[in-house]
Amino acid sequence: MFAGGADFVSYGGEIVDSGVAYGTGGPHTSTEMGSGHFPGEGEGKAAAFSKLQVMDEDESGFKSPQDLTTYSRMPYCYDISLRKTTSNWGVFFFYGGPGRNQDCP
Repeated sequence: MFAGGADFVSYGGEIVDSGVAYGTGGPHTSTEMGSGHFPGEGEGKAAAFSKLQVMDEDESGFKSPQDLTTYSRMPYCYDISLRKTTSNWGVFFFYGGPGRNQDCP
């Protein structure tokens, strides 16, 4: 089915800011990612992906992903916070942000 598997799997969000992307030098977009709250605000505020799973190598079932890393190109605008596991949420992360703010001009 997967013809040899995958080297990596990506989860997350994306904002396109044509001012930054095309070098116009204007202020960063005020477009929110997720709920518009930073991950540190946690449950009830920040957006989340929960119960992350990947298929076993032999395609027999799903399992929690291992060796996860996070990356945010503009952490003062948008960020991510990986959480290992809970019984209700499995492997999960909070993510998002407001876009332009006092620390993200």
